[in-house]
Amino acid sequence: MPNVVWLTLLLSTLVTAVGVILLRTQADRLHLVDLPGGHKRHQGAVPVIGGLAMFIGVVVSLSILPGALAATPVLMFGCLAFVLMGAYDDAHHLSPRVRLLAQVVVAALIVYFSPHNVRLETLGNFLGLGEVRLGLMSEPFTVFVIVAAVNAFNMLDGLDGLAGGVSFAAGAALLAVSGSGIPLSLIPVLAALVGATFAFLCFNAPALINRPMRTFMGDAGSTLIGLILATVLVAACQGQARLLSPVNAIWCLFLPATEVIQSTLRRLLAGRSPFAPDRGHLHHQLRAAGLPVQGIFLLVTATSLVGCVVGVLFERTAVPDVVSFAILLAASATYMGVIRVLVLRVHARLVLEEQDSVLADGIGDVPHVSGVEGLDRKHYYTASVRLTTLSNPNAMSRPRFITPEFGPPDVEPASDADVA
Repeated sequence: MPNVVWLTLLLSTLVTAVGVILLRTQADRLHLVDLPGGHKRHQGAVPVIGGLAMFIGVVVSLSILPGALAATPVLMFGCLAFVLMGAYDDAHHLSPRVRLLAQVVVAALIVYFSPHNVRLETLGNFLGLGEVRLGLMSEPFTVFVIVAAVNAFNMLDGLDGLAGGVSFAAGAALLAVSGSGIPLSLIPVLAALVGATFAFLCFNAPALINRPMRTFMGDAGSTLIGLILATVLVAACQGQARLLSPVNAIWCLFLPATEVIQSTLRRLLAGRSPFAPDRGHLHHQLRAAGLPVQGIFLLVTATSLVGCVVGVLFERTAVPDVVSFAILLAASATYMGVIRVLVLRVHARLVLEEQDSVLADGIGDVPHVSGVEGLDRKHYYTASVRLTTLSNPNAMSRPRFITPEFGPPDVEPASDADVA
């Protein structure tokens, strides 16, 4: 990478880290503090200022490059609008309809007025029936894609390190192979995002060493990274000198794309609004499958990096779009299917434990848990005394009980809240 890109990345990292440290002292005054309670299971009050610090890091690092900010006025305005709206939502909560309307307006401004041709004019030959050109639907469809990407990252932002890990993996991979396939004025923006995300992960990735300085990015951060990555990828998958085909570009956002598609289908099939909150997101399923937070962070980040590598390799080896698309659908379905199987196995094991937790004299049966989706393993506890069971009356064991507050998966916790 050119020295100027490295400088942008390093400065963004430094400024974001300093911004997190300074803004943490003002979190109470800004009402940007996430308190535990209800479905929020994190411990202690956690500042939600990561998104603001990341935006400051991006802007300050770009300001050192002559003309960098001036070359991306519409995108920077969109980032500012998303960060302010996200911060207000983190502090006071906005109606989903208001947020969606604002996202559509900002995305439309970028599509119609950005100098980087942020417009999906073709989707390639992903159906095997010839190139799919959008024509008059180009602008509306691009707006839809950007808004979907932004909300996908927002949905993904439910455990420590998830949204940041996916963003860092995708941004770093794109930056490494950017070359001439990404508009030159967008490469520093991508480098600044990678640096800001890395700095944020130092305060958010699930590790014991950073718990005293733990920070959430909030909607301000998740919408910021979603907007920048979506804009860069759209600009990079069009034209003769494109970096990736539209289908291969989706590989770079494999998990966010899988998340938004399966969440939308799940809600529609259940007769609910696509924007209705629930506890069926990817991180909820992984937690229900028994994975620790650290394991989920590593799995999601590694999967995102592998997705980027697959997309780039398919592009470099000229794999037909229809083949890439078929493998993408199969990989997405398999990924979610494996997770679902793991969840069902945990559920079945708990049901067997319930049946085995009846005392030898026939009393003390634990509450029934069959049919409950999204079962979280930390919602049961072990009895303090050893008892005998019907299946093995000669052995002493501690039966397991479901905690009283456990209920059906009907409400989604706030961003970054569902952590151990």
